[in-house]
Amino acid sequence: MAAHAAPQRLHREESDVAARLAAHGLAGIDLPAICVEGFKAALAQHSPFDPVTAFGYQRWAKIVEALRRALDQRSWQSFDDEGAARSLSPHGQIVIAAVGGDEATGTGRQPSNARAKGRVLERETRDNAEALSLSPTQQVLFDSRFLGEDAVLRGRQTWILLYFWDKAAHSIRCELSLPVDLEDGKVTRWAERIILPPASLTDVVLDEALSGQPDDDVDFEIRAI
Repeated sequence: MAAHAAPQRLHREESDVAARLAAHGLAGIDLPAICVEGFKAALAQHSPFDPVTAFGYQRWAKIVEALRRALDQRSWQSFDDEGAARSLSPHGQIVIAAVGGDEATGTGRQPSNARAKGRVLERETRDNAEALSLSPTQQVLFDSRFLGEDAVLRGRQTWILLYFWDKAAHSIRCELSLPVDLEDGKVTRWAERIILPPASLTDVVLDEALSGQPDDDVDFEIRAI
């Protein structure tokens, strides 16, 4: 899909990470702590009588809630795109979505979303790739061809707050990354990855049932019928 996308940039050094987050209007927002907040909120509402998939969905829902609340305090706008939860930056050019990732999340390996996604992420990934393939001159010409809402939508980048519950390490690993290729609902290529420090869960006590839960989450997105 993204034959002309820019090569991946990987940010891991603390100063580099801070600079990239600040460039996206996220200075001072502790994204790993937000993931922990959502995890603990899901744990607080979990019941041993819930179905086995419930805690995975609850984790995702509460991380989305915590992220939206934190961004709302910075004048970001929460919205839903065909059922997919998103947050839009004040200047309208950055969209962030929280998505459960696989075990490579937050590492030097190539991660992906843990569960296949639908047409919303497919469209967003395609738009990311197309925008990055344009030169600055082409971007100006491209933008001038569209008016109103379409111009705003085509100028957006959709970033993914990818997170993973590492039960063995008692932590949550996460990164903020820009997808540019998707196959069968899974991200296969990222233009840029901002690796965030792992957040400890050593103060969290899990019962035996939750200890046996899968690491990945059950998130939600409406698909075409």
